[in-house]
Amino acid sequence: MKAIYTSTLILLVLISTGISALDFSAKKALRDHLTEVNAEWLNYDLSNSAYDKVLHFSSENERIKAHLHEACKLILGQTCSNPERRQALIAQLKSYANAGLFPINSKHLTRRPYFIDHRGLPCAVGFLMLNNGFEKEANTVHETMNPAYIREIPSKWLQNWISYSGFSLSVLALIQPGYPPSTVWTDLGSDIVNEVTCMAVYENEVYIAGNFSLDGVPLSFAKVEGNQLVELVAVNGIVNDMEVFDGQIWMAGVFNGGINDIAIWDGANISYAGAFISKFGQSYDLLNKGNTLFVSGYSTGFAGLTHSVMRLESGNWTYLGQFNGPVYSLESYDNQLIAAGEFSTFFNQEGIEITALRVATFDEVNWEPFGTGMSSTVRNLENIDNNLWACADLFDSSENPGFGLGTYNADTDVWDSYTDPDTYVIHGEPITGQGFRDIIKTDESLFTSGKFFNPGMFTIGGSIGTFTEVSNVWVFGAEVSPFLGTATDLLLHNEMLYASGDFLEFFGDYSELIRTDLSTDINERNTSNNDFVIFPNPVTTDFLNAKISLEAGDLIEIYSAEGKLLNSALFEHAMMPAKGQLRIDISSLQTGIYSLVIRNQYYQSQVRFVRQ
Repeated sequence: MKAIYTSTLILLVLISTGISALDFSAKKALRDHLTEVNAEWLNYDLSNSAYDKVLHFSSENERIKAHLHEACKLILGQTCSNPERRQALIAQLKSYANAGLFPINSKHLTRRPYFIDHRGLPCAVGFLMLNNGFEKEANTVHETMNPAYIREIPSKWLQNWISYSGFSLSVLALIQPGYPPSTVWTDLGSDIVNEVTCMAVYENEVYIAGNFSLDGVPLSFAKVEGNQLVELVAVNGIVNDMEVFDGQIWMAGVFNGGINDIAIWDGANISYAGAFISKFGQSYDLLNKGNTLFVSGYSTGFAGLTHSVMRLESGNWTYLGQFNGPVYSLESYDNQLIAAGEFSTFFNQEGIEITALRVATFDEVNWEPFGTGMSSTVRNLENIDNNLWACADLFDSSENPGFGLGTYNADTDVWDSYTDPDTYVIHGEPITGQGFRDIIKTDESLFTSGKFFNPGMFTIGGSIGTFTEVSNVWVFGAEVSPFLGTATDLLLHNEMLYASGDFLEFFGDYSELIRTDLSTDINERNTSNNDFVIFPNPVTTDFLNAKISLEAGDLIEIYSAEGKLLNSALFEHAMMPAKGQLRIDISSLQTGIYSLVIRNQYYQSQVRFVRQ
């Protein structure tokens, strides 16, 4: 469940340039560009002065072209059993590189290979296989392990191709580049001031809450409609968490000056209630477990703060026990109620204080320690596919290394932490910062959020990270999220990944609510092969007609079957005699197979056609 935490002011002592270390336009040595495109280059001797050359590229495509040509040079310098075949394959690879028709990384927020993308464009290895009669093997990889690195693919699928080509597995791994994310974060909160702490799906719509104003109006509660936010009834207070229960949105927080700690939205109006009834109470987290609602928080009294967990029974809140510190998160795991936070002990029914390092479980009578505990404050627990994850601070109160991020091992009853500082990196360097706040799983990736920095310099992109299976690290940085600040909550709905928090705007206009489309490449304007149509095909006249929507700045290209560029022109409205219909003179083309390519700096799409 999402947990609340106390925000701290980020003091920015030094602001460096906003150029990402993974930017093709950055001026740096050729070896650095190559290793960013494909880490396999690290397995080769790059001490030659040729790799010292400092350069930059006009686009990522140009950088991938350079990678492929450098790979060709290296491969030609190796011995092989069939030099003639190798020479022919290298010629094909060079033609492929020169054509510049590379796959698009449409679903991953970090650099990944795509064997064949959703438009049918193959990677370099896939191209060679398809071009030499190995369609079955190439399609098997595409259908089962499309975003996999060569070394991850079962060798039996590549064995026949390796035998034919004479290329070793290492050579194929070197040829195969990774492609940068084409997914773009869309800002939905440009009119929001202050933090969006939590999100929830209610009646198939996304709701947000926190401590914010919208268009200058204090609200703390709003709904997402399309790419806009809709004002709802203002919530008089600060919302820490939301949970859908009994057909309503229940909110945890502090309301009406601390008189109430629960707010309820019934779809039309807000009402208030109290679980921690006192002079001043606050609730942190809500959990709907088996149609029973639980809440954590504190009340105030003569003895100070009383931290506890409550359960709603027949409209009344029942006290379940006291802790010596805040309980920030509640979660259900293996049909158990799990609590985590900043506490180190709890009190059982007999009033005996028992040690439990920041995590405990409730057995319907008493709380018990859960596992070995954790060394730093836990901000959130999440049950993902029956794996219990903990999002905790990177350091404890004494600035010693903390738990960070990890999972509970049911076999050993131990919390396993990724404590190695090299586990979390921004632009290849270990991170520091406050720690983790949320974790979520999509179809193909894990994402986590929080507040992080690169200790060596001020670096953009420290709010969201994603797990890379190949390097076994969590990667943060501009290639994942091009903004700064704190990301508190993540939400996946209708293949849209939402992130909320309090983002800084030094390197863009990202504010407190953003999202990205994981279903497909959102940079493509409906130009997939399904709706990019050439008619008739084969083309029997001197003019090619295509059904497509184009914009100023689009580049129109025609390539031969061998990948040679034959014609290139910027789109002009005169090329469209009718709306949505492109007309191109192809009278100079001989009978044969060609590709029509539409591209700009954000996307590319192609369709093959036959000239008769």
